[in-house]
Amino acid sequence: MHRADYNVIRLAAYTTLFNDFLHSKHDECIAINLLTDVKWTEIPRAFVTTLSRACAAGPVRPLAADFEHVLAQTAVMAFGTTEHARLPSWFLQNWEGFLASCTHKLLIHYARRPATREVMHRAFDALLQVAEGVRKFVGLQTVRSGAHALLAACHHSQVDFLGNESLLVGAPHLTFVEVLAAKILREPECSMDDRYNSLSFFAKSAGWQKLSRACAPWLSHDSELSRLNLAIRRGELHGSADIASLASAFLATSPPRPERRSVHVRTPIKPSRTQRAICKRSTPFVDLVRKLVKT
Repeated sequence: MHRADYNVIRLAAYTTLFNDFLHSKHDECIAINLLTDVKWTEIPRAFVTTLSRACAAGPVRPLAADFEHVLAQTAVMAFGTTEHARLPSWFLQNWEGFLASCTHKLLIHYARRPATREVMHRAFDALLQVAEGVRKFVGLQTVRSGAHALLAACHHSQVDFLGNESLLVGAPHLTFVEVLAAKILREPECSMDDRYNSLSFFAKSAGWQKLSRACAPWLSHDSELSRLNLAIRRGELHGSADIASLASAFLATSPPRPERRSVHVRTPIKPSRTQRAICKRSTPFVDLVRKLVKT
């Protein structure tokens, strides 16, 4: 979407909101009203614009706790609860879309307007902090970290931007996967045996694996992404060993296979052509022919 396609009034309102939020000057009542419905494309555009400017100016304050607080108040004011099962699906899907759109727009922004690695690192780290605050308000009910929420949101995106971006790998993509991999590796519950964590989600997502394979050749062997891929391979080998041990235990406790007895089977003799011709002269067949002749 081009800039001319945006609603400039809405874009200005959300730019002011996010600018105040990043500097801890936001009005909570205004934030609650504006963040109830975030389906509009101007909202992630405004967030990416204000975030990139703030990161270029210097470090960004911690965002996760305040973002989670504002969203919790938004859910209570709009729906009377923060219980995930009672929140409307459109509310959860909109926040998933917000995270995915912000990720995509931030990658595009730094691809078009190059910045230093330090500045991009701040921006992607701040995005993951926002994802940490949003993690209770996305589609999946069991989301244990901001990285997990961001992985799920981008994986469920209607646009396969992970596949598209894997064809145009540059400095923003490498910085992003390094920041993301570092977050995943620092999580306490980081195991391939549990599907409700970011490591197993990253390993089993086709889109994220496509981006990982595109970025890996451009990073060193001791990079965060290399360490993450090594953890995935170790987890897969450990899982294979567990399956083999379970299969061995099952066979060891199974009853012995009964002895196979040889059975002499006589192959039936196929009827000759004469016999087949006789069969066609059976009583039902003859009666049918007679009816056809009468008609």
